[in-house]
Amino acid sequence: MRTSFITDSKEIEKIISERQVCFVGMVDEDGSPYVIPMNFGYVEGKIILHSDPNGKHVKLLEKDNRVCVTFCTENNRIFYQHLDVACSYSMESKSVL
Repeated sequence: MRTSFITDSKEIEKIISERQVCFVGMVDEDGSPYVIPMNFGYVEGKIILHSDPNGKHVKLLEKDNRVCVTFCTENNRIFYQHLDVACSYSMESKSVL
């Protein structure tokens, strides 16, 4: 599957500004991935997330501040390529990490 990278800041801004939900990935207490959907604000290039100050998100980030925020388009289309080739599907989508 071919991956191309979006580097145009206007296209990145468009993808983010058209989303209502992002996916926030962190590292939980035992080192496993912890990913949750969250509503967000986006102002002047900054992502604004909110959480209960005593909630799990805050506790995880206090222990390990590594985080990944993902925004995905919703117009994902799946294409079938070849009957005799394993994993021969491709998907049209855009995401910002």
